[in-house]
Amino acid sequence: MTSHTTAIREAIYSRLSNLPGYMTIRKQGTPTLSVDDLPALSIFIADERLDPDGDANAGPPKFGVTATIIVAVSRGFDDPSVTDGIIDADIDAIENTLLTDPTFVGFGTDESFRFESINGIRRRRIFEKEGETYFLELQLEFQFFYRWIYNPVINDDFTTLSVTAKPNNDDAADQFNRTWSLPAS
Repeated sequence: MTSHTTAIREAIYSRLSNLPGYMTIRKQGTPTLSVDDLPALSIFIADERLDPDGDANAGPPKFGVTATIIVAVSRGFDDPSVTDGIIDADIDAIENTLLTDPTFVGFGTDESFRFESINGIRRRRIFEKEGETYFLELQLEFQFFYRWIYNPVINDDFTTLSVTAKPNNDDAADQFNRTWSLPAS
């Protein structure tokens, strides 16, 4: 299951790594950035929540998965009013790149990262106060929804079929027994 969320993150990374103007593009949300790293773009998995999908004890374990993937833009600033406009433009470019790409959000997307819906996007500003310079980080928290089923692993090769039958409500009738060997595939 985690590998599916990772595949979604990788699909985001491959699309956003072509955006111009970033000194650093990374797939982890590490807490330290130096001035030389700015502006930076980070794409990372924040969490995954698995909720039951369907009735309990009816088939294999099934879950509706809500995966939170964060895309964060970090920029240093001297004048916060200028940075707000620049970082808003960054976020608009990210949203347009992802949400208008039919190979990402469309029905024909690669099965390895397909999702059913984006249940929400949250914008959050974080002002870092520690470090060499002041910088603003604007995070887009995407809530991706998909289903995950843990199908049983059956390690038995079906090679023999045995059938026992007799007419219903007739205790005196003969019972039919037959066994077939199936060819190996």
